[in-house]
Amino acid sequence: MNAIVISIGDELLIGQTVNTNASFIGAKLTETGLRVMKVVTAPDEMDSIILELEKGLSEHNVVIVTGGLGPTHDDITREAICRFFKAELVRDEDVYNDIKDRFARFGRDLTPTNEDQCRVPECCQPIRNFNGTAPGFWIEEGDKVVVVMPGVPREMQAMVENFVIPNLKTKYGDKLKKIARRNILTTGIAESNLYDKLTPIDEVFPDVKVAFLPNLNGVKIRLTAEADTMEEANEIVTAAEQQLRLRVG
Repeated sequence: MNAIVISIGDELLIGQTVNTNASFIGAKLTETGLRVMKVVTAPDEMDSIILELEKGLSEHNVVIVTGGLGPTHDDITREAICRFFKAELVRDEDVYNDIKDRFARFGRDLTPTNEDQCRVPECCQPIRNFNGTAPGFWIEEGDKVVVVMPGVPREMQAMVENFVIPNLKTKYGDKLKKIARRNILTTGIAESNLYDKLTPIDEVFPDVKVAFLPNLNGVKIRLTAEADTMEEANEIVTAAEQQLRLRVG
């Protein structure tokens, strides 16, 4: 099972905002057993968003979208979702009550602009937002899932942990692989020398993905294995670590 993360917002493309959302989502999906194959950033442009949705859904099991769900004119993700799925916006009373209660707690009047955020694509299951006003959307397309969430990190993170991950586990169940990772830090040996000691990689580590990550302190070697159970995945990684230590010293 694989996934793509689509981040939407001009502020990400011009470097005004660092895309921490993608790294958070990537880590959570990986922990769940999904392979994140791509992270894409799209501008606040209708055609670009729809194009990324088309490509993402055609190539991946899970499409995660963040950003562009606010109440202002440049927040067009909700409209893009409606156009892509040919869906109308419908009022959701639970979302409306969430927004109304939030404004009441802060002693503010509910404006028509904010009230409009309770309208969601009819094809979705709303993901309620208890940290803001914009709901998320959970959309199932056959065996595939599209998840749309706000770009505000606190709001997105709560949705991922409390709704998205539990529902992905429920939907895909045994199809999700268990993934074990282990980082081995080396020092005093160059990356090229390490590589020479461990080649041919495919023969030395047939069931493990090996990555070389050089930094100022040395070269970190990351070992990754997938299996049906975490016990099996850990056994594969342990065997690979033993082979690595034997060859490198």
